[in-house]
Amino acid sequence: MRGWLLMVTLAASAIVVGCGSSAGSAAPSSAAAVAPWQPDPVASLDQHLATAAENECRARAPQASGLPVVLHDQRGDGVDTVVLAGPDARASCQVAGDESGKVHWLAGSTTPTIDDQMPGANDITIEDMSSSSGSDTGTVSDISGRAGTAIASLKILLDDGRQIVATTDNGWFYAWWPGESTAISLSGHDVTGRQIASATP
Repeated sequence: MRGWLLMVTLAASAIVVGCGSSAGSAAPSSAAAVAPWQPDPVASLDQHLATAAENECRARAPQASGLPVVLHDQRGDGVDTVVLAGPDARASCQVAGDESGKVHWLAGSTTPTIDDQMPGANDITIEDMSSSSGSDTGTVSDISGRAGTAIASLKILLDDGRQIVATTDNGWFYAWWPGESTAISLSGHDVTGRQIASATP
């Protein structure tokens, strides 16, 4: 999963921070680091990957240095995506851990915060959609935005029929998937599983 080039197509004025790979510190690999991609985020974060993603993002993206972390998304292939956000900017960065436990930088981007207001409790706001490809990977896609406090889970329906479960935390959501498939609808569900929100890209 190295060599990504993130191209933000929905948010304006995105700044691509960098891409490529560089070896980081080594640590024992967890199951999350080496598991294949899955449509649901992992239940328990690989903290080595999460810490590395935060450190790399702050080091490589000056705009992210003072931003708080709002979520981590891990769903296999050794990839951790960290999203940081504040009133003036938002950043997302990705790293990958390999079987040896080494962590490699993938890519990152920063963009001005479009709307720092929390959405309504039952609202979903899509802010970014991305498509990426690299010399040693296939195409991958992702989506992120805001989710209201009543939304306990957020599901994304793709145009190929797949359903992806987003990571949701601190009023934000994020998910990525292999391939060029496009998100056609999002549905937010409360703690009972009842649908309470929807959005269309």
